[in-house]
Amino acid sequence: MSGGIEGILRAVQFSALDEEKLIFNPQSYCFQMEYGNLWELYGGVYAQGAMGHGMLKFRKAMVATTSEDERVWEINTGVPIRDFSMDVFQDLVVLVDYRNTGSERQVRFHSMSTGTPHPLAKRPVVAINATEPRFESCNIAINNDLVGILFQDQILYANQRLESNVLGVWAWKTGDMLLRLPSTLDHVVETMCFLSSSHILVGWRTLFYREGINRQVMPSLDVYEFSKGVDAQPSKRFLLPKMKETATVLEFSICCDSTPTPSQYCPRPFYTSPDHRICKVQISLGDELDGMLTRESPMTLLLFTHTFLRDYKPMGAILGEGTSTTIVPWELWGESTRLTLWNSPASVYSICVNGLRVIRKISTGVQQHFKIQLCDFNPYAVSSIESLPGKPTSTYRYVNSAMESTFNMHIFTQQVYTPLPYLEVTTKRSFEARDVMLDHDNVYLVRGREIEVLSF
Repeated sequence: MSGGIEGILRAVQFSALDEEKLIFNPQSYCFQMEYGNLWELYGGVYAQGAMGHGMLKFRKAMVATTSEDERVWEINTGVPIRDFSMDVFQDLVVLVDYRNTGSERQVRFHSMSTGTPHPLAKRPVVAINATEPRFESCNIAINNDLVGILFQDQILYANQRLESNVLGVWAWKTGDMLLRLPSTLDHVVETMCFLSSSHILVGWRTLFYREGINRQVMPSLDVYEFSKGVDAQPSKRFLLPKMKETATVLEFSICCDSTPTPSQYCPRPFYTSPDHRICKVQISLGDELDGMLTRESPMTLLLFTHTFLRDYKPMGAILGEGTSTTIVPWELWGESTRLTLWNSPASVYSICVNGLRVIRKISTGVQQHFKIQLCDFNPYAVSSIESLPGKPTSTYRYVNSAMESTFNMHIFTQQVYTPLPYLEVTTKRSFEARDVMLDHDNVYLVRGREIEVLSF
């Protein structure tokens, strides 16, 4: 569980943003982004590199609350990088090799501090076979001893280019592959995030535009257990609200920040426990009318990760010989969520999740200028709203289970009820930003090639 007192203090800290005299800690500052098309931000560390090159530059942000100074360093990995991710708490950088050997994808585990193979990795180079000798991009997630990579590919089938993504999960210290999920002609591995050290959540999307598609194959959120083997079937399948026959999921996106185990690199307990975090599921829907596909407003589901881990009464279905999957209809898990129709630009950082908090931009009508809104799902902060110091009421908004929780959308065939409560805090002043990001200590505003670091 998250710390109650700290949760309340974080809400109070953020509420100070609306005061003219208490905007952010005076040590807030800006830095220029390097030139390069690869970058990551995690654990207060910003990293940047260039595709096809082996150099990475890191910048550890200043933390005002603990008096940590900014630190900058650079490493040479000796590997032409296609993409990367990192975990500063484990001194780990995960590299996808730019060079391909046929359909093989090589992944390397190196040290963030030296650039050399990580001393704890028994097999610092692992590989996975994909469908095509080239791939478009990849999505990398790190969760303590686990590394998951979604390779986004395309294949040519019946004169159509179809997505053919493949997901691989490894125990990076041993090099063992724990899970491999390829796409099918009807179903694409679209997105993923770790739920715990034993479970991963995978979003499957239907290839709606393929002629002769099996419409019985529905979009879903599947939970896999690593103990079941590399080719395991899902242990649970969470179904979305029932949709019209002409409706389909165009895009799926899952986001949930990893929570490191406290160690010498992570000396203080994190804001949330590994199984009690907010998971963001963003869904873009389409409806086919008279042969034309109409894109609907995107919707965002917010819920605790433990919703996917709890036990549900088995309702069915055998997906393979000797392997059963518990089907969880929307009626059993929908009331543990909060659905919003926040209409943000198509950017992974437009709605950012950290622990139990969600941060997003609020339009002011002025181009590139936004207010910042923090939504805190910490139950202690929510239940203690009356104990917060007196501020103008427009600053705070407690969104309870009865507010904005019922939706009658024409694309669904059932009413959607999502009552998860939260505390909403919005700044009075606006900030110039293209994107907004969040970690435990800071808010990051991205504009052009500059990042402003705002410390709590």
